[in-house]
Amino acid sequence: MRSMKRRLALFLALALLAALSAPAWAEPAEGLGRPMDDFTARTIDGGEFTLSEALETHDLVVVNLWATWCTYCVLEFPYLQEAYEQYSDRVAVIALSTEPTDDDEKLKAFAEEHGLTFPIGSDSGVGLARRYVTSGIPTTVVVDRFGNVAIVEIGAQSSTEAFTQMFEFFLSDSYTETTPLTGFPTLRPGDGGASAEALSAAVNTEGSDIAFRNPEDARFWLMQPVEIDGRRALVSTNAGADSTVAEVLATVEAQEGDALVFEVRTSAEAIFDGMFVSVDGEVKKRFPGTRDWTPWAVPLSAGTHEIALGYEKDDYTRDGEDAAWISGVRLARGEDAAAALAALPARPTGERFVLDLAGDGLRAVAFDDPTDVLTRSFALDQYWIVDGASVEASVTLTPDIDPDVAFLRFDLGSGFVPVSDLLKADGSGYETALSMGDGDWDYTFLYVYADPEVLSSEDVRGALLFKGEEGVDAFVDYLASYGYEVHWSEAVPAGSDAVVSADGTALYRVLFVDQNGDPVPDCVVTFCTDATCTAVYGDGEGIAEFEGEALAYHIQVIQAPEGYAFDAEQEYLAEPGGGEVTIALVKE
Repeated sequence: MRSMKRRLALFLALALLAALSAPAWAEPAEGLGRPMDDFTARTIDGGEFTLSEALETHDLVVVNLWATWCTYCVLEFPYLQEAYEQYSDRVAVIALSTEPTDDDEKLKAFAEEHGLTFPIGSDSGVGLARRYVTSGIPTTVVVDRFGNVAIVEIGAQSSTEAFTQMFEFFLSDSYTETTPLTGFPTLRPGDGGASAEALSAAVNTEGSDIAFRNPEDARFWLMQPVEIDGRRALVSTNAGADSTVAEVLATVEAQEGDALVFEVRTSAEAIFDGMFVSVDGEVKKRFPGTRDWTPWAVPLSAGTHEIALGYEKDDYTRDGEDAAWISGVRLARGEDAAAALAALPARPTGERFVLDLAGDGLRAVAFDDPTDVLTRSFALDQYWIVDGASVEASVTLTPDIDPDVAFLRFDLGSGFVPVSDLLKADGSGYETALSMGDGDWDYTFLYVYADPEVLSSEDVRGALLFKGEEGVDAFVDYLASYGYEVHWSEAVPAGSDAVVSADGTALYRVLFVDQNGDPVPDCVVTFCTDATCTAVYGDGEGIAEFEGEALAYHIQVIQAPEGYAFDAEQEYLAEPGGGEVTIALVKE
């Protein structure tokens, strides 16, 4: 079963300077899907609330972590109260304040003022906030009938329906095993929708007999038959319903070399919303944004496959008609399948996922970061001072990255741009010119994401651009305001022809010569930082090359051929941006 992800928080966290404690892709919820430890909390009416006892008499437990000063907590309480009144026979609620100064007297006054009838207490001495409050309150922890944590939701709910639909999902007879969710479920309205016969007639092309059906799970919205652009199709029904999926399902028997062929039309937000095609639960293709009828083919291996075609709506923004249409589905075989797959657009790819920057007036910056705050808090590969009016950015994708899904985000630009929009006229790669503008900025972020569902730093390439040296100073000062001391230096000195690669590495070369300028073969030299040393062996031409992080390395000769003398105590300094260093030995 596909699970909805709250992706927006992942994107925004990567560029929020205040998020200085953990990477943006850190696990969002502790213990999700696992048993919640039993706890007992004293309540303001003089009683006690024990989780295990609540689960003996109720099918669901909701733990609300809040504080009396929290505006959004106050805003959501009327909705939680109304839902609780409707479901109190099956749903237990405990609201624990995370504010140490919220004593019983203060909590009693708050509960009376707001008409709250569910149990209320303090988290002091319980300690749930330490485990589950990661970035703010209110935080809602939902424990299902099996005693497992099923939801850890950060932020307030804005309606009673949000709670009641969540209750209905976990209380339904079809909830037979723990299903962890990354947000409150939004259940589809109405009945079971169109019949299987009507669905199949609307979406199959002439001669195709794939049997389509509606999903039984009420979290998944329906597709319905429609006439559009002079053709029969299915359209999604979840327009405007945040964090929902509408889909239609089918089971197909495929032979080796077969392909599922179809056409799709979308009118949606550019990155986070769009159509998807999944095979056996794995998404094979996404179509975000807006496009006219587009033919596509997905290869199938021999065997029985469960197919899902549908539209995924996130909770970020809405654009266009907020819908997807599917038409002309068929199972292609043999030469027909091969031709459909061959007609798919070519994708320029490389061996590595890379963001490259070029342009006049670019100077690389190196940071001395003893607390490692830059690595821990930002997905960045490179840092540049920008003295010019624009920067040329090029992106290389590996074959497993879909350019329709990968996207560029530039803080001084127009937001999120699919990498496919950056395709060069000759089709050889992806590039764009980024204007630095004349605005009042000191530093700005540039990111390329392999996929909207960011799971690790391997899915992101990032650069931090500074408006002159003053911009670097401003960034350093900002980090200092949070207690992080970093220092910077220009990684490529002015006038140097050394180059720092996009991944932050540089190439260093040592030339060994004797007093006559002739090369000395087979020498050994070390490149050292304050923490580590790397031994590098020279070749028969007297050249030793080292590619590493762009730093000012200390270089020492530790071995030379017989008959050559050198000073083992002498150190040579390599420039941070790489380049050549010549070391003279004495031939005896």
